[in-house]
Amino acid sequence: MCSSDLLADKTNNIENKSRIFLNLGNLYTKLKDYSKAREYLLKAMPLKKLLYNQNNLAENYNSLGDVYSLTGKYNDAFYYYKKAYNIYSEHGKYSDKILILNNLANILIKQGNYKQALSYLTKVQNIFKSKHEKSFEILYLKTFSLYYEK
Repeated sequence: MCSSDLLADKTNNIENKSRIFLNLGNLYTKLKDYSKAREYLLKAMPLKKLLYNQNNLAENYNSLGDVYSLTGKYNDAFYYYKKAYNIYSEHGKYSDKILILNNLANILIKQGNYKQALSYLTKVQNIFKSKHEKSFEILYLKTFSLYYEK
């Protein structure tokens, strides 16, 4: 058991414990230890649900989607990205929606479902137009270029 596990076990604060598990999951993702990443992200999930903070739950879903995407489990990745999108559609900032829509489009492109990927990219484009947002434009263009490469 690592020191962060011990720290999480010592805290009675569910929010702190869920954050520790999420952070560990994200750290293991960066270290490419996807099994450990998945383990910690799944540990965080029931705690996040207890907190009734939809955006934190969506963040956890997105992180799980990342793990599954990086391991080539695209159906699972799409499932978790879609869960995150459903929450962000109601409770999230437009920047959260842009990132999730981009993730969904990337998965669909990898699966060869270009028509559906284009529908998600069109939603991103509509957000850009309505918000006059430029900060995510490079990410969007990168994904859009993948669409056209296929």
